[in-house]
Amino acid sequence: MQDTRPIAAAATIAVGSSVMLVGFQVLMQPDLRSFANVLPISALGGVLTTGVLFSIFNALFEEVIFRGILFDAIDSQWGASFAVIATSLLFGYGHMHGYPPGPLGAVLAGIYGLCLGWLRLFSGGLGLPVLAHIAADATIFTVVARSGVL
Repeated sequence: MQDTRPIAAAATIAVGSSVMLVGFQVLMQPDLRSFANVLPISALGGVLTTGVLFSIFNALFEEVIFRGILFDAIDSQWGASFAVIATSLLFGYGHMHGYPPGPLGAVLAGIYGLCLGWLRLFSGGLGLPVLAHIAADATIFTVVARSGVL
């Protein structure tokens, strides 16, 4: 019988991060105008197509970089625990100008990075972290799109 705990963990992370992102938007109501020109909506076939492409490819790219390449390099030198922490800090810092924006957003992204790093260890690969990340990126895109700035 297959162990379904990693899938349940990924689903919990996906749902939890989506709830947190929507909650952040409702409570903080950050200015999202800076996101207006980030994605070439018309060149990619409209808002829906852009949202799908952004959600999949941004998540895949970031997970390969942070929980793949960097994680493996740090793990080989200092161990898995240090790799989770280091890649989470880098992930948070890298999201300083992302969503949620600013220093609080960077801290939240760092915490999310811890969750994804733990999920990578728990699941033994990148597949479930990528899927959880796609859910978060789809939520971010939806929040930004619904704000009317795209």
